[in-house]
Amino acid sequence: MEKSKRILVVGAGAVGGVIAAILAREQYDIWLVAKYPELAEKISSEGIDVSGYCGDFRMKVPAVAQ
Repeated sequence: MEKSKRILVVGAGAVGGVIAAILAREQYDIWLVAKYPELAEKISSEGIDVSGYCGDFRMKVPAVAQ
């Protein structure tokens, strides 16, 4: 599968955040849109923690505010 295409995930909540983190871990070019600038900054700098079926990991994802 070609992974060079950019993917925009709109919504940095529980579902959008996990999807973005999993895709970023698989080396997809991901951008995440958050509702608030503070949340976008925190996601970009600290990453998203994922715990569950896909394993336990933290993934930094580029994020912007809407």
